[in-house]
Amino acid sequence: MKKKSVIVYEWILPFILTVACVYIADVKNTELFNIFKESSINVIGVLLGFSIAVITILTTGNGENLEGIRRKETGIIIKNRAIMLYDLLLINFTYSVVLEVVLIISCLITPLVNQIFVFSFESKLIFYSLMIFLVLHILLLNLRNITDFYLIVSRPNNNSTTV
Repeated sequence: MKKKSVIVYEWILPFILTVACVYIADVKNTELFNIFKESSINVIGVLLGFSIAVITILTTGNGENLEGIRRKETGIIIKNRAIMLYDLLLINFTYSVVLEVVLIISCLITPLVNQIFVFSFESKLIFYSLMIFLVLHILLLNLRNITDFYLIVSRPNNNSTTV
């Protein structure tokens, strides 16, 4: 059931929102897409830094909660290897970092590519729609990743005593 909700939340919802944004926006106004692209670079840059910081915490941390997730199975098997909760969290944040880097690079080289090649309006619309989709996907993915990380780090220790 969780896998189905993740697909709806991280893939279908961004797709629907992207279609709505493109439909509602004045698609002939490329300035609107350029403003979105510039804003996206800033937001994704901050998320990239945060994702790298969490990966650093995960890989170098050794608290009781992190040790617990290293032993907690998820039921997911990749290449005959059981994926622990720690591995899954690390995979999710790494996936997020890769997407964020790809999106930032594509946003930065877009003006250069637009100067070198002539693209049809339809091609630009597809590219901007893909960019909107990826930004929304990354935002929702990071929201889930950050929530998972917070719940793991803030979980009370089993050995703590209540007063």
